[in-house]
Amino acid sequence: MIPLLNISDLVTNNPVPGPGKAKFGAPFTLNLGNRGIRSMDSSYPSNFLITAGPFGDTSSPPAPPNDFRLFTWTGSPSNAPIERLTTFPDGYSPEGAMLPVTPIATNTVIQFVSDDSTACWRSFTALAGVANQPALQMLSWSNNTARFNVLLTPTQAVTVEWSTNLSNWVTLRKITNTAAATVVTDAPASNVYRFYRTRF
Repeated sequence: MIPLLNISDLVTNNPVPGPGKAKFGAPFTLNLGNRGIRSMDSSYPSNFLITAGPFGDTSSPPAPPNDFRLFTWTGSPSNAPIERLTTFPDGYSPEGAMLPVTPIATNTVIQFVSDDSTACWRSFTALAGVANQPALQMLSWSNNTARFNVLLTPTQAVTVEWSTNLSNWVTLRKITNTAAATVVTDAPASNVYRFYRTRF
């Protein structure tokens, strides 16, 4: 993706078109699990909905990355998109979405347009769904060593952090390969309590 930095200069006060008028920022990529962007839609500040999927047909049965998935995104290159746990009806190929003028929540109803052939356009609705957030499962505690399983691994990197006061968080491990559940261990000093969390 390449940000356009001066869109207002290009559309107001009858600007004179020509080479060099547009100003662009540094290009960046979004991790959508090796899927392409079918559409990116927004009707509320910092609430972008990305419909991701293959550039062609889905596999049969649909399987990553040849399937359709929804992601929400803040619009900032420093924030990773968050996958949503939702279901598309079989036989549809979403190409665009119409959103209410509200923040995107679990129960947000979205209208999708579907490009099913050269002569057929259909539509369907689906809920935005629950955000696929990572979670920790305690496996064991022995010899002052904690072992966790990182569950609900999304398509983007996950950071496991610890804190002693719930205010200052320290990175324990950053997991970049989330194709499968990952075991994380930590061995704090004796008689020290730690809180743990995961975040994108």
